Amino acid sequence: MTALPGTARTRNPEATRARLLAAATEEFSAHGIAGARIDRIEAAARANRALIYSHFGSKDGLFDAVMDAAVARVLAEVPFTQYMVVSTICNIPWTIAFIVLGQGIFNGNFKMVVYGMGVIIVATVIVQAIRKRYVSKPD
Repeated sequence: MTALPGTARTRNPEATRARLLAAATEEFSAHGIAGARIDRIEAAARANRALIYSHFGSKDGLFDAVMDAAVARVLAEVPFTQYMVVSTICNIPWTIAFIVLGQGIFNGNFKMVVYGMGVIIVATVIVQAIRKRYVSKPD
């Protein structure tokens, strides 16, 4: 980009980064990480390739920044409560237990079935204790 005669062009790294992120978000949304092209991102952002690599290091770094920005937007817009966080964490042992139980049943492995059932029982007791101690149900 060339400045108009008689005007000085000022650099604004934050604005450049924002334009690059906006253009990259559109490009990755439309084409995925494998199909996205740096040349289309630089054209849409009105920036050069060197600025992309200067700000983000690589195409993967740019993709990571796009994903980080998307997660930050969700976290800013969705109110997470302590109950939601603890409930989500508490579902992990059950998920593992059901996977083990399912594999045991599918493979005919009685030990895995018993182990899976044991994990379900232990997970239930632990989760109930955590919820009782740390979380009250929302209204």
